[in-house]
Amino acid sequence: MQVKLYFGAEQAQQVIHRLLELGNSHLSLDYERVIEQANTAILHLETYDFHDAMFLICGRQLNVDAIVAYKPAFFHTLIAAHPSTFAGFNIPILNVGALLNLISETQSTYTRSSTIYAVTPHNRVVKLPCGATPIDFAYSIHTCVGDQCVRALVNGREVPLDCRLKTGDIVEIIKDPEATPDPDWLKFVKTRIAKRAILRSIKRLHIHRGWKQVKQSLGKSIRNYYPRLEQVARLLNRTSVDDLISMVGCGELSLSQLQNLLQNCSISPEQTGFWGAPDDSSIASGGEQNWRIASCCMPLPGDSIVGVVSSPKRPVRIHQPHCLNLRDLAPEKLRPLSWNSDRCQIQLQLTLSDQPDTFRPILNKLVEMEITPDLRSLTVSNGTARATIGIVILSRQHLDQVLHHLSHLSNVERVKVAKPISILPSSVNFVTIAPL
Repeated sequence: MQVKLYFGAEQAQQVIHRLLELGNSHLSLDYERVIEQANTAILHLETYDFHDAMFLICGRQLNVDAIVAYKPAFFHTLIAAHPSTFAGFNIPILNVGALLNLISETQSTYTRSSTIYAVTPHNRVVKLPCGATPIDFAYSIHTCVGDQCVRALVNGREVPLDCRLKTGDIVEIIKDPEATPDPDWLKFVKTRIAKRAILRSIKRLHIHRGWKQVKQSLGKSIRNYYPRLEQVARLLNRTSVDDLISMVGCGELSLSQLQNLLQNCSISPEQTGFWGAPDDSSIASGGEQNWRIASCCMPLPGDSIVGVVSSPKRPVRIHQPHCLNLRDLAPEKLRPLSWNSDRCQIQLQLTLSDQPDTFRPILNKLVEMEITPDLRSLTVSNGTARATIGIVILSRQHLDQVLHHLSHLSNVERVKVAKPISILPSSVNFVTIAPL
């Protein structure tokens, strides 16, 4: 209420949120004392922001070794203006350049000549090879940041994406959710992680574009052509149907060439049964069918799926059609499936550092993403907490976003999907399609 009275509701909410984040660490804070000292420091000085004063107070309360700030002179002025509040304040206040100089001085001559240190706007130091570009910087932060990069600001000025960074550069990546990687980036990126991520993203784009063209060409009967597509893929020494379709997407194989290859393929009656009607004798009778998502390819709502019926007493395993584990299975065990739901309930396993209220940041983050978590278990042993939670996701992209946000929380050491994944019987249907 004191913060709200002086600085408004929005500022108060930000301040209390920051204090709660600090309070979740193993170091405790006296919230009232921090707010009281910060209020005192700027009570009659409109030029100082409450966050700046609180930044210094919290640093002192936590007894940190140093404070890294964008403009150290501003903080020195604030300390000098309030000698009683900051009496005995002897914590070094460094700018990013000074911090990087300290890092560089501890490195060998070889390391200095082959490595640079760039910085995010939030003072996170990123280690890169000499000659690295903003694209390398973006992919070093996260694959999604690199894929969606459209512009880069270095030290506040926009630069070309192929410019060479140097130690001490403050790099800000401007993203666009609709953006995709440019194949020309491969000509100048330096890091292996960037090259691999760009190649993967480009291949996904080619597959998506190829399937769109093939579906428009073959129409609703595309499922009937799947066995022939597999034959053509093997004929062209491709590892999967998706690999074949990527050739269409990148223009390496034209639609007319693909259609000619499909027409020249011979499919036996046994192979057509792959996409035929399911054999009722091989499916559990009495009650609803049990399903389980295969852990090898882990299909999720929105993905193409096919089922493996191994025994009437066992659940049907749901795979993606291009899964390598389907290659050696008898065709009569495979059944076409379709999703009957746009959502799927999964479980996440998290490994956390044991801190007061260690689970609160996770719950807050999930609530921000409009996800209602279901805490299944929480155990603490030897300073490490392990939790299992159930959540509902809408697609693979949705799951990737959840994993990305949770993995970047300070107290989360590891997060993964619990396997195998069971789903509701009504989530999937058998598809009956006439043989080719």
